[in-house]
Amino acid sequence: AHSSSPTNERSTLTPPHAKRLPKGREKGEGLHSGVKKTTMSNVTNYKRGKIILFGDSITQQSFSAADGGWGAYIADRYQRRADVLNRGFSGYNTDWFLRYAATAQG
Repeated sequence: AHSSSPTNERSTLTPPHAKRLPKGREKGEGLHSGVKKTTMSNVTNYKRGKIILFGDSITQQSFSAADGGWGAYIADRYQRRADVLNRGFSGYNTDWFLRYAATAQG
């Protein structure tokens, strides 16, 4: 009969599937060698999509909580995936907006 508990046996035995680290290597090094580390250059080079909302006063007020906030809802749904830009102009129609967009200011 064995007097030692299974817990004691496991702590002293190395499982057959365990890999030994090469000499000079510290435990924990190289565990994520295939994973790209996040650096500031990775973050600043990240390109996200853009959603441009253009139209009249309804579009201009689309980020207003008092008026329903449908533009804010879109921005919330696409957070971290796309920038939502509001280019609504009160009083503008499509022709006026296209003329404005063709200028240096647009």
